[in-house]
Amino acid sequence: MKHFFTFIILTFMVALTASAQANIDRAVEKIEKKKTTQYVAYSENRDPKTHKVSKASKVLVIDDSSARQLKDAFERDREKSVSFEMVQGRTMEIKFSESGKSSCYTLVQQRNGSWLLTVEIRNIVNVKRHRRTCDPSENSDIVSDDYYIVL
Repeated sequence: MKHFFTFIILTFMVALTASAQANIDRAVEKIEKKKTTQYVAYSENRDPKTHKVSKASKVLVIDDSSARQLKDAFERDREKSVSFEMVQGRTMEIKFSESGKSSCYTLVQQRNGSWLLTVEIRNIVNVKRHRRTCDPSENSDIVSDDYYIVL
């Protein structure tokens, strides 16, 4: 009986840590299925030794209603994040780090009024971090240590 209660407590703790960005993940999943999502790109990097995914990225171009859904999800999950940034309501970035994984969600309004959502998930247990610098001669903006948006 003692082991049963320990199991229940551990299961509950795992469920709590697994849901840090649950609202955002649900919103992204729904948005990916919408017909108004204009473009979806996906890339992944794998560890050459283990062949496990070490980094996965996706890029979506979405409409205003989807952006509102994401903004609401960002606000609901904000207190569980490790960082949150918002610039004039047109750019939002939220980061999470837990259980050997880090994730970064960035929402940017483009000049044409559509929204660009980038999602990057990293398995940071066996991944070496590389610090990048922004080269002014390149046409890019740095979003975080490991991620660039090319304009």
